[in-house]
Amino acid sequence: MKLAAKMAVVTALVAGLLYLRGLTDALAATLPTRPELPDFDVRTQNASALAVPTVDRAPALANLKARVPDVKVDFDDITGSPAWIRSERGFLTGTNGGGAVSSQTLARYSAADPHRATRAFLDEHSGLFGHDSTALDAASIKREFITAHNGLRTVVWEQQVDGIPVFEALLVSHTTKRGELVSISSHFVPAP
Repeated sequence: MKLAAKMAVVTALVAGLLYLRGLTDALAATLPTRPELPDFDVRTQNASALAVPTVDRAPALANLKARVPDVKVDFDDITGSPAWIRSERGFLTGTNGGGAVSSQTLARYSAADPHRATRAFLDEHSGLFGHDSTALDAASIKREFITAHNGLRTVVWEQQVDGIPVFEALLVSHTTKRGELVSISSHFVPAP
């Protein structure tokens, strides 16, 4: 193809694009503008009040910090639940209790239970979550896997009410192969 023919094709393409651009601008100008839809999500109405630990959660948070001084807790902006709990220098629990969980609470669960540390942590710190480990009984396990190179068990529970999943209500725990709770993240609704 000669240069003049190539230039003619490019010119025709540019003219076509400009024509289409003019049509879309004209069409957009003729469409009626609509007011923005209102936000009906009632969870966001009190989000600022939920984002910080309430008076009820303050003693539970102080108790956890007394047991694990370097613990970090981030709260969910919508539900107010502890969105991520972790220790900066170690694990939240030991293999036979210790740290954030007493050996008496851990002893309630069989050593063969792979969710033992998570259940004991929820029971021990129910004031922080607004529920204890019985919330897991009504939940379903959506994912559970073990990392091959280090044996870290990750479990994802989905909160349900009458068999219906609660929107974005997940609880995730990470446990070592020796049964130590590494971290826990909850977006469970305290009273669904």
